[in-house]
Amino acid sequence: MKARIPPNNRMTSVAKSAVDRYIYEKTHDELMRFLKIVNVVLNRHFGFGKTRLNRFNSELNGEMAKHQGDPALWVTIDRILIDEIGLPFEREDYTAREDAMQSIKHMKK
Repeated sequence: MKARIPPNNRMTSVAKSAVDRYIYEKTHDELMRFLKIVNVVLNRHFGFGKTRLNRFNSELNGEMAKHQGDPALWVTIDRILIDEIGLPFEREDYTAREDAMQSIKHMKK
């Protein structure tokens, strides 16, 4: 049995856009906080100074921009980290990731 949402109870495109924007902003905020922690760890435990941290951040941003929305990147990342290096990460569900990326692309329009 399918649930039916009456037309007057459906989310409007304006409301959906506002929800998408909120999710994007919250995700961005969490990623920035995580990146700050990574920068502090690199500085305090691995001796990265301002120049190396700026270079790290620049390279990271460049790679993310270059491969944004490309699921092949995440397959490659998992292969390198899990298979080659041997780090204990779980492989991602790339189909779910693609659905999320489509939502983000829609939100940016």
